[in-house]
Amino acid sequence: RMQMALFMYRLANSPKESTSNKYKVTDWDKGWNKECKQAINFLLANGVSTQKKAAYNASSFVTRAQMAAFMDRLYDNVLIK
Repeated sequence: RMQMALFMYRLANSPKESTSNKYKVTDWDKGWNKECKQAINFLLANGVSTQKKAAYNASSFVTRAQMAAFMDRLYDNVLIK
């Protein structure tokens, strides 16, 4: 999940994003670096990920179906704006 978050964040040209835990992700302090925190905030701020106030589970795998849903929301919410 973290690699997917970074991929999408970079695909969107790494927009400036906060590193604070403004979406109350419960596993926020798991050793993530600044860019990882920015990537997760970016996905949450733009509706690409919908896991606010929950664990992000950064080390979990992303299925093809989940990746397709993430890509669809990234396209609709970010890339075509």
